[in-house]
Amino acid sequence: MRHPLTRFMTMRVFLLAVAAVVIPATALAGLLEDGRAAVGAGNFDAAVKLFSAAAEAGSAAAETELGALFEGGVNGPPDYAEARMWYQRAAEDGEVDGEAKLADMYSAGRGVRQDFVEAARLYRQAAELGYGPAEADLARLYLDGRGVSRDPILAYVWAALALGFDNTNMSAVSTREAAAKDMSEQDIIEANVRELRMLLEIQSRRFAGSE
Repeated sequence: MRHPLTRFMTMRVFLLAVAAVVIPATALAGLLEDGRAAVGAGNFDAAVKLFSAAAEAGSAAAETELGALFEGGVNGPPDYAEARMWYQRAAEDGEVDGEAKLADMYSAGRGVRQDFVEAARLYRQAAELGYGPAEADLARLYLDGRGVSRDPILAYVWAALALGFDNTNMSAVSTREAAAKDMSEQDIIEANVRELRMLLEIQSRRFAGSE
């Protein structure tokens, strides 16, 4: 006889598969939109229900939204354990925003033991898929030598990539400027070459992931 937990997990996988078929993409988008509207209206209980329905139907974006709600506090103090769980699920499902938010928790020691090595790992995974905020945060870690060996060239490269995603990211601007002060003219040339190479690698990964 199978363990009850095994039967439960098997049933959960089955229900998720059914939900993915029953709930079309347009309906999932509607749940997300309604959930975000509920957040905007301050109706957090309704938002949790809407995002939970979307998450159980396979929406990684909804998992991130749930993490953000619990991290901010749903009609009460923050629930970091619940937030971390939803961010972790989102990260495992390939949702880069959830992955970056989980990294934020480790970087700040918010609800978890502060761990810059884990933060850098998570930021890198999201950054390598072209997620600008994670690129900016990873750049800062390279500049400060937190969780990674200090490397002004890599700090410059990741900051430049982040600015390609959003040229108003002031954290990336300040990181690139600070890194440049520790770099020679030859270092700048090397960084520009590496930026182009990494950009091509990111685009290749994103293309492969969309197939």
